[in-house]
Amino acid sequence: FNSSWFVLHVKLLKALRLKENDVVAFVGAGGKTTAMFRLANEIVESGGRVITTTTTRLGLDQLSLAPVHVTTFEELQIALQTSPHVLLTGEIDYDERKVLGVSQSLISNRQPLITNYYLLIEADGSKQLPFKAPAEHEPVIPDFVTHVVNIVGIDVIGKPLTGEYVHRPEIVARLAET
Repeated sequence: FNSSWFVLHVKLLKALRLKENDVVAFVGAGGKTTAMFRLANEIVESGGRVITTTTTRLGLDQLSLAPVHVTTFEELQIALQTSPHVLLTGEIDYDERKVLGVSQSLISNRQPLITNYYLLIEADGSKQLPFKAPAEHEPVIPDFVTHVVNIVGIDVIGKPLTGEYVHRPEIVARLAET
C-alpha cells in the first residue's frame, strides 16, 4: 500500500460517496481541518457548493483556507450568492488567536434552509496533536450529520504515549488496557 499515491490520487468526495445536502463531521485528531478544506476544494472543483464550519474552534490562521469567511447566518446567505465555498464561524477571539465555533442550535435551526450545498463541520478539537481520546462531552456532532470521518494523524505511529503527541494520553492508556 503506497500511502503517498493514495493521498495524491484518491478524491475524498468519491471515497466518501457524497452527494449534495450531505453533512460531514470531521472528528478525531491531527488532520481534520486539512481534510475538511481538501474536501471543500474537491467539491468546488467538481462544480458543487459547500459551507464549512466548526462546532469547536479553528486557529485564526486557518481562515485563509476558505475564500469567504462570515460569522452570522445573514452574512452566510449573502455570501452564498457569489461564492461556491463559504466558511461560517462564531466570533474571533484575537487574544487566543482562535475562531470560535458556531452553536449546534444555529446549525440545526438553519440547516433545513440550506439546500443544494454540502455542509462540512469540524466537530472536534485535539490541540493540533495527531491522536486523541475524546472527553465525555466530545465530539460535538449535530444529530443531522450524514457522515462522520474519524481522523488520526499517521505521524503518531511509533511515538510514545505522551502529551507531546497525544491529547489526553491518560484516557488513551486506560482505554488501551481494556
